[in-house]
Amino acid sequence: MGVRPERPSTENLFRLAELFGTTVDLLLPSEGADAPAAEAVPPLWSWSRRRPRVLAALAVTAGYLVFYLLGRILWCPLEGSSLLGWLLWERPSGGESYLYGWLLSSGLFWWAMALSALTALLGRYRLPSPPAPIFSLDF
Repeated sequence: MGVRPERPSTENLFRLAELFGTTVDLLLPSEGADAPAAEAVPPLWSWSRRRPRVLAALAVTAGYLVFYLLGRILWCPLEGSSLLGWLLWERPSGGESYLYGWLLSSGLFWWAMALSALTALLGRYRLPSPPAPIFSLDF
């Protein structure tokens, strides 16, 4: 059961007519005109409602993975390890990599990525953005 919009009071109609420089008759719909049909709201779990959220979650996840790979390229030596070892187990080295190394070693990086992707998936687009400036301080 939807809530019906209230019709404007006569006093408001006269004020609007005066404001717009017209008559009250022009503000009211004609008697024979049908009200425009409202668009149907898509179902709660339809793809058209989920698509922006899924795309936002994928964009947030991609941003975290780009940051992860950039940190690996900058602070993890590739010599003496396989590609898989370099991607997963190589420890960051160098004084500039302190924050990046701490985020990875504590597991906080992955928790932050999961939380950010989850909040984007739930439609809370502003929550995933606060960690980004904090992580970029290391660069």
